[in-house]
Amino acid sequence: PCAEHELMEVLSVAGLDDAGALANQIKAGNKPILGLGDGGYAFFGKLGLAIGYGNGAHGESEDIRVSNPLTPYWNTPIDVSIPGDRVISLYSDTTEFVGIHLPDPVAEVEQVASIPADQDYYPLVRQTLEYFLWGFNGTPSAMTNKGQRVFINILEAMIP
Repeated sequence: PCAEHELMEVLSVAGLDDAGALANQIKAGNKPILGLGDGGYAFFGKLGLAIGYGNGAHGESEDIRVSNPLTPYWNTPIDVSIPGDRVISLYSDTTEFVGIHLPDPVAEVEQVASIPADQDYYPLVRQTLEYFLWGFNGTPSAMTNKGQRVFINILEAMIP
């Protein structure tokens, strides 16, 4: 996530992608895109997506609250047991995130998981079938076992 964030900062500061030309070139590949942390958020902003600039906020958390425990992210191909309160720890320590503010449903946006302390902010969110934002900036080594399983399940769900 850090390298991607730095790349987006360099492109933005240098004015190389002000119009989103590079972002649109990548989008033109017609492949699903998993955006990681701030860099993914900035990238989706360049594409004008609802899960990009304009409706996000930063914070810190290690936990998420699952929106719908029946979606494949929580049980395919690896089962992630979801407790009754639907709160799970993705990271072993508090981690910075960017969360999309979605107090009301937005067309073509799937609210996958929110922050337990503020359930209107979603660091895990998907727009259409192509774009998924994993809004946490933490590294894979900082993830819990459940966090790693969720990440694998999300990748599996995105593969056509």
